[in-house]
Amino acid sequence: MEVRLSETQEDELARIGARYGRSAHELALEALEHFILEEARFCAHVQAGIDAADRGDFVEPSKVWAQAERGLKA
Repeated sequence: MEVRLSETQEDELARIGARYGRSAHELALEALEHFILEEARFCAHVQAGIDAADRGDFVEPSKVWAQAERGLKA
């Protein structure tokens, strides 16, 4: 597979790589690996939610909002 980056993207990767003593290639591979892992994690959580809903396992809306508000205050 080949990925084409704009000149600006290549320059930015090179600049960041220089800051950390790594190549643009290494950074690009790391970014792709991070994306792949996060996408798999997200999909697993979505599937867990679908499975819970299929079982009729729901959280009351008031509990969802309370948890969201606690998270925002943290």
